Amino acid sequence: MVWSKRLTWTELHLVIVLILLLMHILSVLNLVLSPTYRYVKKHYLPLNQFYRKVFLSPGLIYHFMARLPPTTNKQHLNVSTLKVQNLSVNIEDKSILNDFSLEIPSGEVHAIMGPNGSGKSTLSKALAAHPSYEVLGGTAELDGKDLIGLEPDEISRAGLFLAFQYPIEVPGVTIANFIRAAIQARMEDSKAFKAVDYYKDLYKKMDELGIDRKFTARALNDGFSGGEKKRCEILQMAMLDPRFCILDETDSGLDIDALRVVSEGVNSMRSENRGFLVITHYQRLLDYIVPDKVHVMWEGKIVRSGDKELAKELESKGYDWIKEELAA
Repeated sequence: MVWSKRLTWTELHLVIVLILLLMHILSVLNLVLSPTYRYVKKHYLPLNQFYRKVFLSPGLIYHFMARLPPTTNKQHLNVSTLKVQNLSVNIEDKSILNDFSLEIPSGEVHAIMGPNGSGKSTLSKALAAHPSYEVLGGTAELDGKDLIGLEPDEISRAGLFLAFQYPIEVPGVTIANFIRAAIQARMEDSKAFKAVDYYKDLYKKMDELGIDRKFTARALNDGFSGGEKKRCEILQMAMLDPRFCILDETDSGLDIDALRVVSEGVNSMRSENRGFLVITHYQRLLDYIVPDKVHVMWEGKIVRSGDKELAKELESKGYDWIKEELAA
């Protein structure tokens, strides 16, 4: 006799308790078990609904079972929002961002484009608490928690990931050890870390990104080509599984093949639970990572927003027409 689902230990314990109680309740002695089992197999009822249908007559048992949490196969979505309001940032006493505001809900990819010096990379580094950038005012909230004033590791634990435009080299620290340390730092109990599962997941993601498994023993970005560094950034992002990802000109220095592979890695992480901010100069990246919204940044502010067609317009016309509109 086979159940339609495997019982957990908790459910098995409850079944045993109920059977013992049933032995002392005359009203349930008339229950014929075999037809009941066939009914459950036929209709594939969740186990708690089975309890309620079968034991409805003895009120005490039904009252007890009604307090069990409902059985469901639906996953609760962890919907997040990155909300930047009136952010002003200086570097070396020079104003870069001026009352910058932007809101990105999870499940969406937003792209920021703009000429050199417009403040695109300043935004990403300010959000990640780079020490060279001075925040003069404004907020940057992730699920209501202001990231401004936090240390970089606190921002990372809050769920924000920044893929660098120019990843730094870290001699002496292997890729495998670097990512492992980052993952363990996020665990409530680092002793629960399982090396076998970690390397299985790591190798799987390396294969997807076209990274040779031998790279796990190489020092982080040490002697890497531009494409290898960018793939390594996406590998870290995939392993850390952040809620929000900022890609700061990830396409710079990539050939077509590397751009396609990196984009596929990013697209594989798109979900209703995660948001992306893609900073780029060129529309070609947005052919692979298709954005929900495109924003034009000019002198530290968003001056125009639209869909992916706006990126194509910028590619064909440049930024002069934006400048003319602002001057009008």
